[in-house]
Amino acid sequence: MNIRVVLLSIAVVVAGGVAWYLNSANEQGVRSKSQPLFKKFASEAGQLDSILIENQNGEVFKAQRNKNQWLATHLDQEQSFPVNKQRMTTMINRVLKANVIEQKTSKAEYYPRLGVAGITDDSHSSARLTLTSKEQSRQVIIGKMAQSRHGTFVRRPDDKASLLINERVLMPESETDWLAQKVLPFDASELLSIRFTQNNTTSLLLMRPEQNAKWEVVQVDNRRIEVEPQGLAYPGVIEQAVQDITDFRFLGVSAYFPEQWQQQEPVGQVTFTLADQQQITAYLVQTNELNQYQVWFDDQNTSPWLSGWVFEVSGYQGRALMLTLDDLTKSG
Repeated sequence: MNIRVVLLSIAVVVAGGVAWYLNSANEQGVRSKSQPLFKKFASEAGQLDSILIENQNGEVFKAQRNKNQWLATHLDQEQSFPVNKQRMTTMINRVLKANVIEQKTSKAEYYPRLGVAGITDDSHSSARLTLTSKEQSRQVIIGKMAQSRHGTFVRRPDDKASLLINERVLMPESETDWLAQKVLPFDASELLSIRFTQNNTTSLLLMRPEQNAKWEVVQVDNRRIEVEPQGLAYPGVIEQAVQDITDFRFLGVSAYFPEQWQQQEPVGQVTFTLADQQQITAYLVQTNELNQYQVWFDDQNTSPWLSGWVFEVSGYQGRALMLTLDDLTKSG
């Protein structure tokens, strides 16, 4: 019995050793003196003029710097979109400051294991990053995270050797990952009224006399109404509903073409009135996919660029823009 236990223990140790060896073989390399990934190049994102990220599906992200502002240009040939600067610069700065801590395989057949084969590989794990300054540019293929230690596998396109850098780098996987998510030119505190319209009828009107006052229901289905506080679903329900609306989040975005949008049948619209009496109207169209919605904002004054885009939003976000009295009261 003891012999069997000993033999079993030996077998477990051997199996573990084999597994460790195979894993190490996938990441085998030669540790060398630490050196910069990019020599004599920009040291931070603010010194770059453009950034391009590509994968198997083509351009995932492309941005141009205009003074201190970065604008994404991969969504449309004529229009640009604000970038999530913090998210983008954090990752780009990691690449620019990265040091090579180990040289890995130079054999092309092992590239897919590290995710550095290139954007034509079938592994879907590679991203090609192109960084451009006024006088020069650099390219690097960003691969997988290292399993055995902190860092990321990379490879310069013109170099056979794959490398392990000391930074953990994540590239965007979709065209919206590095876009600014806060797109509304106002927040809940700046609003005085919100009018919800369906079938050319004011289905619900919320108002308050000044910015710090409480919200009230003043109109339903084109008739005035007064809802007592005890009739609301819970204290602060209106404030919460307004917050849900203004915490606008989108899943996708595409350029606005008037002739295409006018062929749609809006299911509702929401008109926001700000404290300075500026008005912005959101129009909603329901899509056939997962009960999602498309939203277009008519805003020619406070933030004209916003009207150049159509936003795809979740069912939850869409329903928040179609608020009804039943959503706010105990009877609902």
